[in-house]
Amino acid sequence: MSGPNEIGKCPSGMVYIPTGVFTMGSGTDECGKKIFEYENTAAECPAKVVEISAYCLDEHEVTNAEYLPIATQQSTLQLPYPPPRGLDKLAQPIVNVTWAQADTYCRLQKKRLPTEAEWERAAKGPLGTARFATRSGKFSRDEAHYNSEDQPTSASAPVCSYPKNGFGVCDLMGNVGEWTADWYRPDAYITMAEKDPKGPAAGAKKSTRGGSWNDRNPIFLRSTARSFARPATFDDFIGLRCASTPEDVK
Repeated sequence: MSGPNEIGKCPSGMVYIPTGVFTMGSGTDECGKKIFEYENTAAECPAKVVEISAYCLDEHEVTNAEYLPIATQQSTLQLPYPPPRGLDKLAQPIVNVTWAQADTYCRLQKKRLPTEAEWERAAKGPLGTARFATRSGKFSRDEAHYNSEDQPTSASAPVCSYPKNGFGVCDLMGNVGEWTADWYRPDAYITMAEKDPKGPAAGAKKSTRGGSWNDRNPIFLRSTARSFARPATFDDFIGLRCASTPEDVK
């Protein structure tokens, strides 16, 4: 079991994710296959059983209200472009941040960006099997903010507008994509460590996770779905959330 700030192990606003073992990546039913227009499933393979040490994860994506006041005091955090109209409400997730800015913001909070493995561990929930980051592990249109045909959208939603997943984390499925600490490589899982994998040592692109309000197909919202962007990229559908090491394992 886990929960927000379990036994005081995590700072306020973070969720405690206990040490656990889960299968990272896609199973043989999806591995390497083209699903609708999505052709990146090969990067989710081979699936591998990994152990992730306990960590804390932000309950929700970093918001405009949290990021912008600090950016006024830190020149390195000033955005190339401010959040556009429709994405600028205080409770909406910050966007238009580069990877370096996301990394710096987390460090200033005495936190860090999560690894891909930590992100997927949280998304797959306590049982480690959730195909989608919902409490049931199954896709529900009412539990994700994305650009569906029946309910199109052109902006993110205020954080935690949708139900939390089994670990008590909001918006791991849709809303905005999230920078992770890891460099992206499509064959990274082949040589992935079995305990606390941290991704390739170097690369040209960083991994992002979660899908966003801009995605039209829920296939991009799966717990295993991987995406990427160059570190200098800033876009109105990429944001961040932070992680940290809980007090009991420091």
